[in-house]
Amino acid sequence: MATQSLLSDFVAIELAGNQFQVISALSGLPITLTPERMSERYFSVFFFQTILTVTLHLDAALISPAPPLLLAPSFPHFDPSSSYYNYYSSDEPVELGNATTPSSSSALRPWLRNRLAGTPLEGLSSTTGCAWAGYYTITIMGGVRDRPMYIELRSSPQDVDADSESDRVNFLGQGHDSVGTFTVVGVCDARTGAVSAIKAYATHVWEWRGMVTPFGMAGMWGPNLSGWWWIWPQEWSPTATRRHE
Repeated sequence: MATQSLLSDFVAIELAGNQFQVISALSGLPITLTPERMSERYFSVFFFQTILTVTLHLDAALISPAPPLLLAPSFPHFDPSSSYYNYYSSDEPVELGNATTPSSSSALRPWLRNRLAGTPLEGLSSTTGCAWAGYYTITIMGGVRDRPMYIELRSSPQDVDADSESDRVNFLGQGHDSVGTFTVVGVCDARTGAVSAIKAYATHVWEWRGMVTPFGMAGMWGPNLSGWWWIWPQEWSPTATRRHE
C-alpha cells in the first residue's frame, strides 16, 4: 500500500489581505497551522538543506566533476546574542501551550522567540543591500540543481497596519541566475516563519513558498511543486576547492 510523503503535501502559502492563508497542496483547502503540521514543514526544509549541503561539499571534494561554484554554509550560523541561544543547553521542559498561539510556534522553533532575531532576515537593511546566494532544483529533471543564483536582498517598508507590523517582515531584491536577471518580492510571517515570495523574470514569474530557518530561507517553487529553492547570505559560503589538487 502506498504511503503519503511529507513532501507531497508541502503547503502553499498565500497572502490574502493582511493575513496568511495556508493551502494544502493536495486538497486545495485551508489547513490549520498546528505545531505538529508546522514541524513537518520545517523537517522537509531542514532535510533538503542537509541533503544539498552534503552533496555540494562531496562534489567539492572530488577531482571530477569540477567543484561547484557556490558551497552551502559549512557550519550552523547561530547568533550568540539572540534570545534562543541557550534554548538547547537548558534541561527545562518546553511548554507547547495552545496550538493556535504564537508561543507554541516559538517553542518548536526557538529562533522565532524574539521575532526573527535567530535568522539572517533580522539583519536586513532597507537602505543597504546584502549579498545572498543559493540554488534551486528542477523536479522534472530528476531533482538536478541549476547553477547558483545571486541576489542583492534588502528589507522593504511595511505595507500593513501598525497593529500587525511586528508580525511581518517584507523583503525584496534583484538577482541573476542561468535563466537571466530577476526580481524577488516577498514576506515572512515572524510568528510562524512562513515565507511567500514571487521571483519574476522579464517574461515569466515563479512563486516561492517556504520557511525561514537559522540557515536562510528554503522551500518549494512553481505551481506544481516544480522544485526546491534555498538562499542564504553569500558570506556564509566557504570557497569551493578540490582537496586532491
